[in-house]
Amino acid sequence: MTPPTLRPRRTARAFALAFSCAIALFAPGCSREPAPAPGTEPSRAAQAARVAPAAICSDDRVDYLLASPVRTEPFLVDSTDTIAVLVSKLGYGQQDPLIQAKSELAQLGAAALPELLRFIEAQMNDLDGGARLSNAFGSLSLMDDPGAHDLLVRGLDHPQESVRIAAIKGLIRHPSPKDYDRLTALLPMSSPDTQKLIADALARSDAARAEDDLFTWMEKGAFPSTFQILLVHLVESRRTELMPRVRAAIERAAEEPAYWMRGMLAANGDPEAISYLRGIVREGPGPQRTLAVQVLHRAGLGSELAVVLESDPEAARRALAAQNLSGHVDDPAVRAAFQRGLADPVREVRKLCLGTLVSAGDANARDTAIAMLRGDKLELEDALLALRDAWRKDAALAQRGLDVLVGMRKGELQPLRVELRTIDRAIALVPLDAAAELLYQAAIEPGEPISGVSRHRWYAQMIGNTGAPGARLLRERWKHEEEAVRRLDLVSSAIYEQDDAARDFLFAVLDDPRTTPCEAMFVADKLCHFGPAHRVAPALKRFALRVNDPRVRPALNDLLWRWYGPHG
Repeated sequence: MTPPTLRPRRTARAFALAFSCAIALFAPGCSREPAPAPGTEPSRAAQAARVAPAAICSDDRVDYLLASPVRTEPFLVDSTDTIAVLVSKLGYGQQDPLIQAKSELAQLGAAALPELLRFIEAQMNDLDGGARLSNAFGSLSLMDDPGAHDLLVRGLDHPQESVRIAAIKGLIRHPSPKDYDRLTALLPMSSPDTQKLIADALARSDAARAEDDLFTWMEKGAFPSTFQILLVHLVESRRTELMPRVRAAIERAAEEPAYWMRGMLAANGDPEAISYLRGIVREGPGPQRTLAVQVLHRAGLGSELAVVLESDPEAARRALAAQNLSGHVDDPAVRAAFQRGLADPVREVRKLCLGTLVSAGDANARDTAIAMLRGDKLELEDALLALRDAWRKDAALAQRGLDVLVGMRKGELQPLRVELRTIDRAIALVPLDAAAELLYQAAIEPGEPISGVSRHRWYAQMIGNTGAPGARLLRERWKHEEEAVRRLDLVSSAIYEQDDAARDFLFAVLDDPRTTPCEAMFVADKLCHFGPAHRVAPALKRFALRVNDPRVRPALNDLLWRWYGPHG
């Protein structure tokens, strides 16, 4: 079947998130509508039938949804069982419905497997089915259900390497020892990059066999593309009976493989291997030092890297050591190295040390980060990066940060080294009700546009960044907002987290008598992206039948056909 004509996607204008404000200016205040007279409250269908105000329909978050609909006839498809429809999207349709279908099918798990099996079997016999199979295996790779394994194995028989790659990636997540021989048989017919994937799948499906084969292949010079992947897995082996063979292989191995083999010995307590790698990270040549840092980390001996963080002459290696040491911060020697790293001459290293210590609850690091909020723009950015996750877990720490930022905003803390907007962006990262309320009060003050959008919209986006407190405030304020454009500001910023609460809020907006058809069009598009299809499709189908707006109804039908119309 020929897929339907696709219209151009305009994803760059679809969703204003975080600090992205490069969007067209609209005219607030043009969409206010008179309230109905007492006792004459119109029905929901009558409300939806009204022609939407021009300002909201021409808003950049809406107008592209109304442009050039392709399939405008009423959407009357049975939407009670959406699994077959979701599977059909793996072969047809636009990118966003395809991505959502993959995700929803993965979440459905076992319930989706019969339909996926039928789809896969049909494509296995189609010369042009390779891309569709790759989509199906991509969905199975995301699935937690163990039943995905048997469908993924089917892809190993396909003549196209791209399809086999998609199946192998899935088998890395769903490994089984029974796949080992079939995977090994693919090595001679695969490209070097695919051989690397196969090596990863082999190590995960049967680690012991992969370790034994590694030494055999190295002795014969067979499948050299697999060596690096298998050597990295070898470091994690705890088969002490393998250690004599590893020692013997080191004598014949090239330099880099020998390092990884010493890593396996060191991980199993071999004092000679530990001493060798310890010496390299202290006094070896640069490239070997870097390799030894990676090997020790993979071997679970990250605490050996404290000396690298403290004294290595290369900032990149100090940064690498800081990253690899983050899981060992409870070790007193490691914590001391991180604390000294706060004074490192290189900003990137200081950032890593500060973030690790703040996350670990180090009081001195937290005091340092709070003090840095008063610094220049770079210091403020580094402090926010270190504090943001800790603020989510520690309300008292968040309040300390908010107190400093509010003091800066009021001019009580001098000298002020950043602009007011920069302070407000920082306040937007504090997950407290007080931060969201402060930003809302700024939003409703009169003022010029900011970064190309209205003041109200800019601050609504900032409020959305505060997380759950901001979402609660935005949803509450939406209940009382009269202007359609401002309501859209509140809605679009209240759904940054695609969770159940955000989805329920969108449904409430869709059903509210105040919501104009063009607002509803925005909400419908977001609900399609949220899913799940079995809940969204029937609701939007019912809603579309009540809409008579001459621009919105055809666009809404087109939306439904693209997302939930069956193909193939």
